[in-house]
Amino acid sequence: MWRLSCEQKIFDIFGVKVGGQPGLRPVVLIGSIFYHKHSIVTDESKGLFKEDEAKRLLDTQLELSQRTGNPCMVDIVASTPEAMRRYLEYVSDKTSIPILLGGVTDKVRMAGLDYVGETGIADRIVYNSVNPHSRDDELRAIARVGVSAAVLLTFGSGIIGWKHRVEAAERSIERLRGWGIDKVLIDTGVLDIPSLGSASMALWSIKDRIGYPSGCGAHNAIASWRSLRRSMGREVRDVCGISASILAVAAGADFILYGPIEYAKLIFPAVAMADAALSQVKMEDGFKIDRLHPRYKIGRI
Repeated sequence: MWRLSCEQKIFDIFGVKVGGQPGLRPVVLIGSIFYHKHSIVTDESKGLFKEDEAKRLLDTQLELSQRTGNPCMVDIVASTPEAMRRYLEYVSDKTSIPILLGGVTDKVRMAGLDYVGETGIADRIVYNSVNPHSRDDELRAIARVGVSAAVLLTFGSGIIGWKHRVEAAERSIERLRGWGIDKVLIDTGVLDIPSLGSASMALWSIKDRIGYPSGCGAHNAIASWRSLRRSMGREVRDVCGISASILAVAAGADFILYGPIEYAKLIFPAVAMADAALSQVKMEDGFKIDRLHPRYKIGRI
């Protein structure tokens, strides 16, 4: 375990490197902001929000990233074209990290792409997301504005087990590359507890077979476990959420979509610990660990 047979691809997205051998590179952590019913959003349709609170959350994630050594990105979730443009304008101005463009519908994401094209920020955008059934017109729109990075969600109609996820990734890569999308981050898809197991097996197998950066939104497994908080309490729910992400990290994840950005204070130390532990395997194999790796920062957290 933790030794991959295929050469690993490492993509540089606006200064953040994602991919590589587990234990040798730190996991990239991605928090979501402006999601449905986010407390800082005052008008979901118009994209109005509490700017001071948004800045605090973005700054906290960045601070934890710097303290742990785990790089970060931010996932913008918008429900309308107007909101998407407003969110992109704010986040691109207030941060210098990669941005996942994650509108809830094609129309919203297209509005986001229009803004990206107008403002010339394509090099820091990760389109979130495409899938094996994405239409050519959507891929054409991504290519038109020069976005070369995208999340490939390997889950959907007819894609259920881990083997199906691996096959979906393999058959989709060349199609995306044909549209100029050559920095593909593969999300193996988590909906519930059982699918977390399939997603973890799939991401390891994808890395082992084709070497592409892989990860998942492990927190979805806990979000769908509706009785947990009611029967066991919020603290237990948070512990299970962290555990779900660590399971994916142990399976070799290059990135984790950890859910609401408020959870940064919980997830960054936990993943940094896992990275530090896995780095020992690489050191014993003769690899040199970068001094910016969580291994050398975790004692100061």
